[in-house]
Amino acid sequence: MRAAILPVALLAGLGGCHDPVRDPIYTRCSAIATGDWKARIVEGPRPGESRPRLAVSGRVTTPTGRYRVELEAGPVERLEPPVQQVILRTTPARRGTIEAAVTHDVQASFELEEGVERVTIRCGDGILALIPKIEGGETD
Repeated sequence: MRAAILPVALLAGLGGCHDPVRDPIYTRCSAIATGDWKARIVEGPRPGESRPRLAVSGRVTTPTGRYRVELEAGPVERLEPPVQQVILRTTPARRGTIEAAVTHDVQASFELEEGVERVTIRCGDGILALIPKIEGGETD
């Protein structure tokens, strides 16, 4: 009886070893300053989308010009009203010539979930900004 239980227990334990590694939501933040954050609803949905788009823009300063700076949609916080998280990524680039601090203009647009009225800008494990009102929304 023991001989039959041991292989089953070993096989059951192996099942958890093959989980794919997920892309972390919060990664290292290399921004040294940010500002001028804005969020607005842009003209209707794109083809194949059912919702309008949320456009987010701002300015980000990095220690050197050797960073790629981009925004991506994060999870929606299920508060009342819901809050869209936007993740700022500061990724070291392989090449760059500017060794002084550089300010980047960043912008991106995402499908807007119903009910979202505010936006949180996150970088690393911190919150950089809270945009309390989306321009072009019903509460304007």
